[in-house]
Amino acid sequence: MMVAASNGCPCGNLGSLHKACICSAVALERYRARLSGPILDRIDIQIQLRALPAEALRQGPAGETSADVRVRVAQARARQRERYAELGGGVNAEVPMRRLQELSPLTPAVHDLLLRALSRFGLSPRAHDRIWRVARTIADLDGQAHIGAEHVAEALQYRHFDEPIEPTV
Repeated sequence: MMVAASNGCPCGNLGSLHKACICSAVALERYRARLSGPILDRIDIQIQLRALPAEALRQGPAGETSADVRVRVAQARARQRERYAELGGGVNAEVPMRRLQELSPLTPAVHDLLLRALSRFGLSPRAHDRIWRVARTIADLDGQAHIGAEHVAEALQYRHFDEPIEPTV
């Protein structure tokens, strides 16, 4: 597992709600090119986080507690161990893709959604498989036996670096 972080641009303000990015399109492309496409293609989840407004710090955390998330993750991993028991257990990220497709097929409509996104964003076959795996995990976290369009759509949202970048200047 790898976890990494970076600024969205050289000035650090790309996507900020409070400060304008002063980077040119050329500078943005050069900055993004520091990580090669094939490396980015191997990162399953890529998200952009924005700075919290000061008021949010006063309000405290919202949403699920860490304990609640821990329970959902444990349940999802148990589902995966059960699904892949014949392979000796494992998780969605480790099972051979052919087996994942057999055990967690996409309906034609859901697969069409994924294929349209691949075409629209120019994604690779590797991205196809990784999005499928992430969607399976999202469905497991939701306690769903089948991967739905909402799971694929959410997995697609985690492909931040596959989106075009536009400076705010």
